[in-house]
Amino acid sequence: MQLGQKFAHYFRNSLAAKLTIDFKKKAFLITDLTSIELGKISTAGIEKWVKKAEEDIIIVAKTIKTNVENQTRKASNIDDMTGLFYIPAIMDKKENLKAPENSKLPWIPRTFLSPLVDDELAIGAVDTIDEYISNNFQLLKQQQDWHTYYKFAQEMFKTVCKADLAEVHIQHYTFEPNVYIIKDDTGKFNQHIIALYDDLLEQDTEPFKLYQSFIKKEFEKDVPLIENNVSMMKKHVGQMNNEYSLSPSQRESINHFNVMNEGEILAVNGPPGTGKTTLLQSLVATLFVKKALKEEKAPFIVASSTNNQAVTNIIDSFSSIHHDKNTNLTKRWIEGVHSLGVYFPAHSKQKEAKAKGFHYTDPRGEGFFKEVESEANINASKEKLIKECSTFFNQQFTDISICQKTIHDRLTRIIHIQEELLTLYNRLQSYLNKDMDKVHIIV
Repeated sequence: MQLGQKFAHYFRNSLAAKLTIDFKKKAFLITDLTSIELGKISTAGIEKWVKKAEEDIIIVAKTIKTNVENQTRKASNIDDMTGLFYIPAIMDKKENLKAPENSKLPWIPRTFLSPLVDDELAIGAVDTIDEYISNNFQLLKQQQDWHTYYKFAQEMFKTVCKADLAEVHIQHYTFEPNVYIIKDDTGKFNQHIIALYDDLLEQDTEPFKLYQSFIKKEFEKDVPLIENNVSMMKKHVGQMNNEYSLSPSQRESINHFNVMNEGEILAVNGPPGTGKTTLLQSLVATLFVKKALKEEKAPFIVASSTNNQAVTNIIDSFSSIHHDKNTNLTKRWIEGVHSLGVYFPAHSKQKEAKAKGFHYTDPRGEGFFKEVESEANINASKEKLIKECSTFFNQQFTDISICQKTIHDRLTRIIHIQEELLTLYNRLQSYLNKDMDKVHIIV
């Protein structure tokens, strides 16, 4: 296995590792294994606890017992109420249990599976649980009733821990007789990243160049800053906002961006208010214009962050661009579209996205993409584009291909004029500098 694949394998397994859930401060119900096996829960307060028709829950089937002696908790390196075996499930208002959807599976936290630094803490091995799931996963696909699912969980525990699920003493652990039920709010945030690593690991060659740059262990060598000359300025062909010109540091970043090769990374740092978002607007505009000049599809650009605010700031910035009322060129010529950005929020953030007027969608492509790519909207967009193109050029168009050619010809001409102006400006500067040198000599 090559270096890139080794890193991908490590990252993939780190994300997939199931962890313990701290449920001490969560609302929970208490039941027993017999009720779980029967698939029917009967306990006080359950009717208030299940508020929806069905609730995603997690059954904490094995919890390590807290030992008390003379009314005092005995010293231990394991926290109170530490779960060791978790079973995801669905519970309805009639207190019936169902097998979970989306291939959720029971798990033992990685902190109790070897290999570990201290293997005495292990109750089983990672390889054993992986092998069991691989060999028996199809059973759940064929039959998704509660009895089959619970039997799968029982056999998993027995295979890994070499003990029945009902046993109270296993190896050097003692377990509570209680079984806890908590609401499942763990989400599945890592599943698509894990799928990405799985795809990288299936590649016959080393992963993509950008990924190689991310995992490179060596520091990049320092290189001189790129001089802001005319040839570099000609590479900057698009600007999203004409209210302010680029600052020297922004232009420096643009210059470096325009000479990047595939897989290279450009880091731009700066405190709030220093123009990073404005810089992104210029980068996006330049990429779009370059693609348009080549008559290629628009670029696919992803903005990602550890928090939603950074992403929504970028989308907000696209909406706050100054629109010239004297021309229709600063608005979108596509029906139902008013921005360059589409938001991919969590389900819980979709109402907020709608309230802010964002284009937004979900992993299934529902929402914005489904609406804008419908046949009706595509036909409406064709009519709108022809109408807006006719208005801008002050002539009547009836065919989109003619609109496309006319727009491309105008764009090409503008870029040519821009390059000529930069060349003339450079010549003028050189003449002025020469004259200044002569004046200096005379003085």
